[in-house]
Parts: sequence; C-alpha cells; structure tokens
Amino acid sequence: MTITDSFLRAMTVDEIIGERVGLWLRRRGHTQVSLAGALGLTKASISGKVTGRVSWSATDLVKTAAFLDLPIEALLPDETVELEKAKAPELVASRASNESHLWESNPRPIHYE
Repeated sequence: MTITDSFLRAMTVDEIIGERVGLWLRRRGHTQVSLAGALGLTKASISGKVTGRVSWSATDLVKTAAFLDLPIEALLPDETVELEKAKAPELVASRASNESHLWESNPRPIHYE
C-alpha cells in the first residue's frame, strides 16, 4: 500500500470528490465563486462541498461535471466505491448474505405447475 492509498482510505467520499472538484476548477481556470453561480448556490456552500464538510448531491455532481466539461467519472472514480467497501466490509458481507436468501426462497405461486 502506498502513502497515497493510505491517505485516500482516510478520506471520506465527499472529501475525495471535493479534492477532485478543486483540482479541476484550478485546471480549468475557474473559481468556487463561478461554480457557485453555475449551480445557483452560495460560495459558502461550494466551499463546504469542496472541503468535504458538506455532501454532494447527485444533481450538484452532474451540474459540476457539465460546468467543468468532464465526464462524471472524473469527479467520482470507481476506486472510491472500492475504498468504501474496504472501510466497511461487514456491509458488503451482509448484502451478499441477503442476496443468497433471495435465491434460496421460492417465489413461485402455489398454483403454478
């Protein structure tokens, strides 16, 4: 595991998204104020999102990706899901257990022949 992997594991999903949005804002020459205007939000709410203190809504992610002219994957990469699975393996195990119960049940009606 690299230092970067350890650092990402310690970050929340909102912090990772905020970090990526901040990076792309700088790369595109935009500010948090211009993003706030495009999303119809205050600069304070964008600041909270970029720092990871405020959660990103799906709508805000889509609008931000459009504003930055990026695919949404650039803001929420697949590795984020894997990191969350690693943080809470009991949730993944619980889901797998629940899915197996679905297959073990017999949902056919009694009168089915």
